[in-house]
Amino acid sequence: FRETGALKYLYEANTLIENLPSPHRERIKIAVTEFGAREFSGKLWPERNDLGHALVNFDMQGHMLLLDRVDFSAFWNTRWFGDDDFACATFTEKDNALTAIGKGLSLWGTYLQKQMVETTSNHFSVVPFASYNPQTKKLNIWLLNKNIDAEEASLDIRGVAVNSVNVKVFSGKSDADINPEIVDEGALAVHDGKAAPLLLKPLSITVVEIN
Repeated sequence: FRETGALKYLYEANTLIENLPSPHRERIKIAVTEFGAREFSGKLWPERNDLGHALVNFDMQGHMLLLDRVDFSAFWNTRWFGDDDFACATFTEKDNALTAIGKGLSLWGTYLQKQMVETTSNHFSVVPFASYNPQTKKLNIWLLNKNIDAEEASLDIRGVAVNSVNVKVFSGKSDADINPEIVDEGALAVHDGKAAPLLLKPLSITVVEIN
């Protein structure tokens, strides 16, 4: 997102606060009171609550979680006014079932641990995030594949013993799919303390739970 500018003003605010003298640098936090992915003309990117929008919102939330100074962030909106269940500003449908965007963001609410940890990737189209609980020794990893093709991924995990691994995948038929699903893929093989390689589905988020 530093390249695309989607969170440009957030990074600018973070930098400005970092350059303040103490004690103001330590006391000031950031609240992102409204965020969402949409192209307001509706011409370049149709405003539908689909897998494409879900992946971008997930990515935005992940980058905000990486900034310690961000104290609060809120997707806009839980429920948009009107009859359209699939507006791209809607987290739930009329019956409170999660929309595509809601399902994507729920992967943060469900699997987030106490602290975010550093991740890197040598795949341009694969964006990794990870969080860890020092008390329970539980590590969760999210692998966002932005490619329209599948990507192979091998995990290089340092400082944590890998005993068991479980995988869940959020994906759909295409970026325009309004009914993508989260599927439990089950256990991933572990050999000598290392998880087996993964094949990431096109346009997907793979959640890797490590105990």
